[in-house]
Amino acid sequence: MKKKFISVLTALMVLSMGTTAFAASSPSTSTIPKDETQKVEVVEVTTKAPEVYVDAVKGATATVGGVEVTPQVNAVPVTTVSATVAEIKAQLNNVTKLADFMGSNELKIAAGDSNKKILPDIKSVVDVSAPTGVTVSASNPITLTFPVAGVTKNSNILILHWNGSAWETIKAVVGDGVVTGTFTSLSPIAIVDLKVEDKVNNGGSTPPTNNAPTNNAPTNNGTPNDGTPVSPKTGSAAPVLPIVAMICLAGVVVCTKKVKLNR
Repeated sequence: MKKKFISVLTALMVLSMGTTAFAASSPSTSTIPKDETQKVEVVEVTTKAPEVYVDAVKGATATVGGVEVTPQVNAVPVTTVSATVAEIKAQLNNVTKLADFMGSNELKIAAGDSNKKILPDIKSVVDVSAPTGVTVSASNPITLTFPVAGVTKNSNILILHWNGSAWETIKAVVGDGVVTGTFTSLSPIAIVDLKVEDKVNNGGSTPPTNNAPTNNAPTNNGTPNDGTPVSPKTGSAAPVLPIVAMICLAGVVVCTKKVKLNR
């Protein structure tokens, strides 16, 4: 039995070695020092499945040398999505510098405002390649136009492109529902919407302080601030109930023992 077990285990190891696929290395992250004067909060980036990002830009078009072509858009590995997140964080280490590149006055003002937060929303990260027979280079660039839901002409759109050795930030031309960028090479491309929102007050009222009761909060004499009587809070008696129950249980046990002794 032991020999059979060892034989089966060996066979499984051989099969697993034969079917192992080596994934391509994922892009590295840019080294961008943290701007110590920056006050805006950067919210954690959330991601989706790579296939979802392909569907998000379905219908992308391209032109090379004034001729319209159909680009090939494929899903990237999960490791590339993770690498994209790391690069977004690196870029947002210096919001002011990024805002200058993007031409975003909103981002530039937010950089020094501690009451603001930036929510990076990855609209898509895909692997784009030119159709067969088309060569993309510095002398023959390709202009890609992506349909992107939820984007307006006022959106702060960051385009990231991995050129094979480093990340590039690409100037984005943004319209309602479309994002366009020009590239001198093709590989993973990410489209990120940098949304700016208020950090503290999201439309609700400011919460009361500990020493300032709300309008209907009872005072020490059980009367709210507006003079209307209120009943005491039932929740305040809850901690007493377990103690009472334990005392009753102990009494039952003692009584039971006494009954047995008297028999």
